[in-house]
Amino acid sequence: MVLTIIFFIWCWAISKEFVGALIFSAVFNYLLKQLLEYLGDLNWPIIIFAVVATLVATSILFSLKSGKDEELSGNEKIKAIKEVRATTGLGLKESKKLVETIELQRDRKKQKAQLEVQAFKMYRSGPVAIDGANLWGCVYSDTDKDHQKAFNAVANLLVRLKASGYDPHVFWDSKFYGFAKVLRLEGVSEGLPNMLSQLLSIEKQKITVSQVGLAADADIIAWATLKKAAIISNDNYNKEIEDYIILGRVSELNDRGLLQKFCHSDGDILVPGLTNLV
Repeated sequence: MVLTIIFFIWCWAISKEFVGALIFSAVFNYLLKQLLEYLGDLNWPIIIFAVVATLVATSILFSLKSGKDEELSGNEKIKAIKEVRATTGLGLKESKKLVETIELQRDRKKQKAQLEVQAFKMYRSGPVAIDGANLWGCVYSDTDKDHQKAFNAVANLLVRLKASGYDPHVFWDSKFYGFAKVLRLEGVSEGLPNMLSQLLSIEKQKITVSQVGLAADADIIAWATLKKAAIISNDNYNKEIEDYIILGRVSELNDRGLLQKFCHSDGDILVPGLTNLV
């Protein structure tokens, strides 16, 4: 049992795949039991040799998935099959099937990841999280601090998103309320959600304002993760104040191509990654 656990940890460490390590450990446990029953007198030198040989063989097999993720060549596959046969004692047919199964699982995982990235890079429709304060702030700076032009640019983007088949949801930092009071924005006395609803011409239920004293980052990342949605923002969400859960989710969203950057030009907010945006 101890040897099986050690073998599992070894496989997991070199493969980084829990399921693959579990499968190999199960095979190892079965073969080890057969070996112990066959030897009977517990010839430990032979057992230790078999275990070491197995570790070497699994290292070779799992190394096939590292480096270049390419399909095994004929010679490499033959070599892998020979290693499996020599280590496990399985027949040619069983060894070949085991090697091909491992290769197939690797290829499927690679293809799935590639398709996901390609699909999200061509994000044609679906929910979109709008980092409102981030977009507004960018346009506000570009237009010599013209707050009305900034709101108009965000509102125009929302109209274009809806017309293009996207479903936008606006997120805003609660600290903007103090800034809005300084600017004496229309409707600020009615609260931030009501004011934003009026200025952006969007339903109030499509607006989320962060809790007092907190940024909207956590709300945006949680919502986008749940909805598998794109995020429009020039924020990388990797600030030191972010906790490890947010950073982990940001990494996953970024790997899927869901963090969409934008630029501002002549009153329009442009998002190159949203291919259907009019």
